Amino acid sequence: MELVKATVEEHWKLASDFLIETVERCNRNNVPLWTYEQVSIALLKQQYCLEGLYLLKYDNVFVGCVFISFDSDVFWQDRDTTGSLFFHKLAISSQYNAKGLGKKTLAAILTLAKSNHCVWLRCDCHGARPRLRAFYEQFGFQLVDRKERLGFDVARYQTKC
Repeated sequence: MELVKATVEEHWKLASDFLIETVERCNRNNVPLWTYEQVSIALLKQQYCLEGLYLLKYDNVFVGCVFISFDSDVFWQDRDTTGSLFFHKLAISSQYNAKGLGKKTLAAILTLAKSNHCVWLRCDCHGARPRLRAFYEQFGFQLVDRKERLGFDVARYQTKC
């Protein structure tokens, strides 16, 4: 898995399309995640910067996206987050879903964190998503806490780099 840093405006559309596929897949499986509005290009641009968008490339094909930030995150404001890499909205195309690419993506993100001399790799997810939480735990993430943050049931996870 290769993380390709977004560089052009068209990458917003690619990311939004991958996220919309994820919304639709989750809705079909009765485990809603995000709304269509939350993954619209307009709202993504409000919440993230192009420099934080990475496309996931596997076998020379873009298969997903993830947003990455360093040192600060809105869901972790109560902690010292210096030396942390955070990721959000990890999405893999339905065509490539359930083929082990999620683990490959986490490994690539961990490699990026190490290459940037990060101490922590951190993420958060909906607290009521047991399969997603188990996925992170199987990769080695430890649950930090679970509580309401910004109106969401949030489970925060971290692993040492």
